[in-house]
Amino acid sequence: MKLIIFIITIFASVICAQDRSLIFTTGSPSETEGYTIEWNGTSGQSVSDRIHISGNMVLEALKIYAVADTEPAMARVLLQADNAGIPDEEIYSWNVDVSAETHGNNYFLIITTDLCIYLDADNYYWLTLHAVDTASQITWLYSNNATFTYTTSSDQGISWETETTGNCGSLSVWAEYIYEPEVDETTGDINEDGGINVLDVVILANAVLTGEDL
Repeated sequence: MKLIIFIITIFASVICAQDRSLIFTTGSPSETEGYTIEWNGTSGQSVSDRIHISGNMVLEALKIYAVADTEPAMARVLLQADNAGIPDEEIYSWNVDVSAETHGNNYFLIITTDLCIYLDADNYYWLTLHAVDTASQITWLYSNNATFTYTTSSDQGISWETETTGNCGSLSVWAEYIYEPEVDETTGDINEDGGINVLDVVILANAVLTGEDL
């Protein structure tokens, strides 16, 4: 029985194997200047970075290089779908305390491994930074080069400017690539039922245990 469980575990691990990767980064910012993220109740500034997803993935973590200009300072981070080059439907959001007493450095980290946020291959997504309230002002530090795509909003994301290439807000994103192997539907189909499934694994395990020919 232990051998059967072992074989099934190995079989499942091969099918479901994933590769964790840093999928997007602007690099650590080299300056202390950046975008002022604020909201006075009627206007302010928000910034959103565009990210391209090359394969099917599950989001793992976000690192945003930003500092609080007020104490306290609450930021709202949004993951949004793309709509013709601007941020659109909200996929997920987080309220984060950016205060120096909370982080003590020039970035904050959001772990997303327990949320199962799926990102589809060959799509653009946007990561947006708002101020949660009128008392919060945050500096989202500039990326260390001017090759990234971003956009800005003065009304908390109701409308967006045309996308721009330049120094976006500094950011890093980690995700797991979902491994989807191409399977020959006949190779490994031991019982010849037209597919590869747990029944084939059980037959294989029994053959190993008993020495029978397949």
